[in-house]
Amino acid sequence: MKKTLVSILTLSVISTSMLAKDYTPADYKSETNPDLQVIDKIDKFAKNDHKATASMPQKKSNAVKVNAQNLLANPSLLKRAMRSVVLTKQIEGLSVILPIYQKLADAYPLLITYAKGLLAHSNGQFDEAINHYRKIIASNPEMSVVRLDLATALYTNQQKQTAYDQLKKLQSEPLPPNVEKMVSQMMMNIEREQDWQWNANFYVRNERNINNAPKEREINYKGGKITTPQPEKAQGIHLDLSASKRFNLKGNFYSNLQLDLNSDLFWNNHKYDDVSAQLGVGIGYQTAKFTTEIQPFAKKRFYATDPYSVSYGASGFESYQFTPRFKLSNNWSWEYEKFDTRKHLNGQRQFVGLSAFFMRNSQQYWLAGINLYNKQARDQDDAFIRKGAYIGLGQEWQGGLSSKLILSLGKRDYKGVDIFNIKRSDKEYSAKVSLWHRNWHWLGVTPRLVLSWNKTSSNHFLYNTQDSKVNIEFSRSF
Repeated sequence: MKKTLVSILTLSVISTSMLAKDYTPADYKSETNPDLQVIDKIDKFAKNDHKATASMPQKKSNAVKVNAQNLLANPSLLKRAMRSVVLTKQIEGLSVILPIYQKLADAYPLLITYAKGLLAHSNGQFDEAINHYRKIIASNPEMSVVRLDLATALYTNQQKQTAYDQLKKLQSEPLPPNVEKMVSQMMMNIEREQDWQWNANFYVRNERNINNAPKEREINYKGGKITTPQPEKAQGIHLDLSASKRFNLKGNFYSNLQLDLNSDLFWNNHKYDDVSAQLGVGIGYQTAKFTTEIQPFAKKRFYATDPYSVSYGASGFESYQFTPRFKLSNNWSWEYEKFDTRKHLNGQRQFVGLSAFFMRNSQQYWLAGINLYNKQARDQDDAFIRKGAYIGLGQEWQGGLSSKLILSLGKRDYKGVDIFNIKRSDKEYSAKVSLWHRNWHWLGVTPRLVLSWNKTSSNHFLYNTQDSKVNIEFSRSF
């Protein structure tokens, strides 16, 4: 019976699907004002967030309703039926036949264990499936197909290093060409995930009001007139560079190394140059549906070509894939920023956000979220609490055109009065549209047309602003 089962199982073929990489949000640096940092860089929640729950493909079953008593009265027929649904991996048929087969006095325990593993695997119960497969391999290490099922379940459940070890054992055995190709591809995917990942984003900046000067040049205030600063122009480039490396650890754990460089450089107005470099080392835990990560980091910032501040802190996220289409994520960060000269700005920054992602179909996704940012400072007129919300839509259109729309609003309330005896309160609105053609790329670079609009309505006469921009962004991942 054992040899027969081995030969039956050897004929089976299982494919695997992969989870898309969760997205981990980075710190946001305001493009125009070094003192007003906003954490919720909401337009990036959609990026790298296309994730579907991976599971073992279920073959359509031709199973029909069966009579348990008739099958039990004909054990040979029941055994043939059981072998058939296991051989073809007909999950519907297996769920019907297995409970009946288990009632046989001479039911084969190994076949029952394997069937339970297949059912658990198909239902996304990967831990249970892995336990069943391991029981079989422990006593029958020569069963290559069960080992392949084990490796597939481990891979899908994000136990990448353990899956790699099982795949390596499979490579040492004679395999059918199609299975050998699949094993090699899975191993290559695991190795590639641990390679350095590089990302670059670049666009030209043409700022007409880099200093966020109010529209009114003269403002009446308490019987007098206040002359506001003139808008300043600046032309330059925005450049983001990032490098990351993942290290698969034992079980579902992993560690990662993250390097980020964010810069705005202006060739005709260097006093607004803004460059920050951040280094983070983190650890995470990931399954097929759940991911959590924490990453301590250190950041150095330069403004106007001079050292500006140093930050230390940690960021993290948790996400859960409730269905193949719907995911909830929680993102948070804490840091302490210490300034080189502007000591009154020293203080903690805390951020927490909740976001939802819904994949309506393969061409459309929605995202939405709420967030809270608390900036502390020695001087209370520089400290504030910001509450924000956003909604977004991504769409792939016929003809190769793709688009992404993000709408957001926020309420920023400062904690103290300033020299004008005003306790500032701002309402912030923004919209951003990105357009690109999926077939327009060169050397891996896809240009995107980005239109953005921002408005701030403030009770403070110096901070009522509105601007719109059009940029062509160039991005590359390698």
